[in-house]
Parts: sequence; structure tokens; C-alpha cells
Amino acid sequence: MTYQVTARRWRPRVFDELVGQEHVVQTLKNAIQQNRLAQAYLFSGTRGVGKTTTARILAKSINCDKEITNSPCGKCDRCMEISEGNSIDVIEIDGASNNSVEDIRELRENVKYAPAKSRFKIYIIDEVHMLSKSAFNALLKTLEEPPKHVKFIFATTEENKIPETILSRCQCFEFRPISLKESIFQLKKITRSDGISIGEESLALIARAAEGSMRDAESILDQVISYAGKEVNKNDIISVLGLVGFDLVTLFLDKIIEKKPAPLLELFNEIVFKGQDIRLFLKELLEYLRNLIVLKISKKSKELISISPVEMERLKEQTEKISLDELHQVFKIISNVESEIKRSSYPIIVVEMALIRLTEVRPFQSIDHVLSSLSRIEQEIKIGSGITSQPLQNKAQTSDPQNLGDKPAIKNTEQLWEEIKIRTKGKKDHLGLFLDNGNLINHTDTTIEIGFFDKFTLGRMQKNENREILTSVINELFNKNIEVLLKEIPKTTINEEGKKKTKEQHKKNRFDKEIIQEALNVFGGEIV
Repeated sequence: MTYQVTARRWRPRVFDELVGQEHVVQTLKNAIQQNRLAQAYLFSGTRGVGKTTTARILAKSINCDKEITNSPCGKCDRCMEISEGNSIDVIEIDGASNNSVEDIRELRENVKYAPAKSRFKIYIIDEVHMLSKSAFNALLKTLEEPPKHVKFIFATTEENKIPETILSRCQCFEFRPISLKESIFQLKKITRSDGISIGEESLALIARAAEGSMRDAESILDQVISYAGKEVNKNDIISVLGLVGFDLVTLFLDKIIEKKPAPLLELFNEIVFKGQDIRLFLKELLEYLRNLIVLKISKKSKELISISPVEMERLKEQTEKISLDELHQVFKIISNVESEIKRSSYPIIVVEMALIRLTEVRPFQSIDHVLSSLSRIEQEIKIGSGITSQPLQNKAQTSDPQNLGDKPAIKNTEQLWEEIKIRTKGKKDHLGLFLDNGNLINHTDTTIEIGFFDKFTLGRMQKNENREILTSVINELFNKNIEVLLKEIPKTTINEEGKKKTKEQHKKNRFDKEIIQEALNVFGGEIV
């Protein structure tokens, strides 16, 4: 007997054998039982999930010699002919190669004729989205009001390409990708029936590689058995699929955690020289990172991660060495580079540069930590400038510019002048700028003498409003009435106190630069 591939031998023949499409099966079985069959159906979904198979089962259900049933016998002439694909009343059309308006016109002529042997004439059009716009338009009227003896079943992997006018005339069913658990269960059933020795971990590798397609999973299983024979182990599957493997991916992530770019590049080049597919390697790495993240956040990780107990323990060890936000950053970089290499002429170099970035990933700092750092820097700035004001007692004091706290501990003329300027800015910001162009000349218990280097600034400060603000600030500072004297002083007559001020300012500037540098270190910024 001629050998049949697993995907054909294990093709479902009744609704109950379909894997992972319970929502479709239940609806169709009820429709058949209640005699509520539509004139047209649209089955959409990814490859290998049972669209065409379901179409054939539906055709057998309504054309079975015994009766219309949701469990066709599979033994009568009609069922046998449909299963073998040679029924003259069930016409399967490839939409990709019969997509012209002439093909649809021919179909429209043929639907007029009654079925030769069966109850219904059924047209199964696969990849229907490949029909031309004119062909779809030619099909519209027939699809809306077909003869009673005709049923249409369309199958497509790209429902978005089908016109709304067609969709509105069909009952639409979305076929879901087969879950990992369901794929493994079906593969286990097949291997047991065929006497193949293979572990569940190996079956999980096959199911993941199939990406939700049962047909792909069965095809990969055939390929693996041809390579390894009746005894299949995990290494056989890694070799057949061209995978890097768990151990090498684990080592790769160890190098990322250790922040060692050179060994990381060496390991990547070793993978490249072995002829491994870069995209496939990145896919494995993304899946590995996904498992680490799930292990970090979920208490039910065993149900969400399909790996061996030994591999699970290895993952747990790594989760202790890397934070969750670092894992998210690494995942994002790898995900982005996986998209970038599709557009790049130099994919290896693109990946290498991304790997270097991976070794520079650092955990994000919490908001509390950042605010604490800001507060510390602010206090150091005040201390460096010689200002030792008492801390504000409550929120009301902080928000009210009139309430500037108690009298500061003034040690010298410079500190007094700085305090006057700070408090004046708190009252009216631009007055502080005017005071920057002046200096404290002299002060006693009853008077303060302030000089300005130009007439313009002096004139502005002598205005009643500005003078009153300055006087009120000084009175609050000393908690008594002080006479404020304003005068002009030439820049060339700055006394020794002024020279001392210049030196102190240079010292303060150097201190400020140190504080700025510390802020750059904390936040990782740069001066623009």
C-alpha cells in the first residue's frame, strides 16, 4: 500500500475529531440538527487549523446517503466520494488559480443544474480572497439568492481582503490557532498509535514550531521520524528544526546578565558560524525571555511554561539575578532588532550592535528614589551656598511665598546678602535679578545700605512698589523695622568685601558644577 503522510492519515472525518474548534463544531452541528443551514459559509483562520476539512465534513453531513446528520457515516458512496475528493456534486475550486471573472461566470452557469447524485451541489472555494474584484462582483447575485440545491463554502487565510458585500452574504466562522496543549495531546495520540517513542518535551518543541497549525505539527513530526526513526529525542528535533537549543540560549542570557559584551559577541558568532538561522535564534531567545517574565510574575508558572523540571530550575536561578524591568528592556530590544533585520542588508551587524546595548541595560530607578536624590542634591546646593535656612514645617509654608520661615543663622555679610536676594525672589522674581546687579555695602542694627552698579537698576529699585517689597523682606528677616538706603556705586570702586564676594562666587560655581555632575550621574543625562 502506498504510504500516506500523517496529516492525511489523521485528517478528521467527523466533527468530533476536529481539534481546537469547539465553537465552530457546536454551531454547525446545531444548525444541521435544527435544519437551519445557510446558503453560504466563510471559514477563516491561519493555515492548517481545519477549514477545508470542516468544509468536507459539512458536505458529507448534508449529503450522506442515510440522512442529513451531524455524524456522517463515512462509509456510503457519497461520504466516500467526498473524502476522496472525486464527488461530482461537491466541487472544490482553488481560488488562487481560478480567480478570473470568466471562471465565476462559468460557475454561475453550472449552479443552475441540479446535483447528479446528492441532495445538494456544494462549491468549496479555497483561498477565496485571491478572486479578483470583478470575480467577486460577478458572484454577488448568485451568492445572495442561489438555487435551493446549492451551498457555498469559502475558506481563506486573509478575511480582511474579502469585500464586505461578500461577507454580509455569508455566515462567518473564525478558526482559532490550535493551542499548545491541544497540539501536544494530538501528537501524543498519533505517536502512540504509530509506536513512536518520544517524550512530551520533544512534542512541545514540535507544537511550538508549528505555531498553532495542526497540519504543520504533523508534517514536522513526519520529518523528525524520517530523521530519527522510532526512537526520537530532543536533540533530534533541535537538529531537524535548526534550533539553537535551551542550553545555548541559557548560556547566552547568562552573558547578558553578567554585562559582558565581548563573550556575548563571541557566543553569537559561534551560533552564526554553525549556520543557525538568526531569526529563528532570536525567536527562541524571545520565547526564553517570555518564560523568565512569566516565572517572575505568576504563581502558576508551571501551567504556563511547558519545559522540563530541570530547565525550570535553571530558569528560577536566572530570575534571581535579573530584575523584571531589565527583562522587559531586554525583550523590547530583541523584539525591535528582530523587526530591524528584515529591512537590513547587514543583519549580523545589526544584531551585534543590539547585543552590546543589552549589556548596558540597567534597572529603572523608582520615583521615590529619584525624588530622594533630588532632595539630597537640593540640600547640598543650599549648604554649598552657605544658606542654612530651617526646613519648612508644613505644606502651607511651602506654597505661600509670604511665609519664608524663621530668621536664618546669618554668619557674615555675604550670607545676609544671599538670603535677602533669595527671599526677594520669593516675593517677586524679577527683583532678584535687579539685586544680582548690586551689592550689600554696609549694615547695622537700624540701617542697611545697598549699592547698585548702574543708574537703570537703581532707578527700578527706587520705585515705591519695588522698594516696599525689598524693605518688607529685610524687616521680616530681622523681625524689626530697618531703614533701607539705596545708592549708586561705580564698578571700579568695589571694596575688599566685593573682591571677597567674587572669590566666594567662583568657589560656589565650582561647587555647583560638582552638584550638576552628580545629578548627571544619578539620571544618566547630558548637558545640552
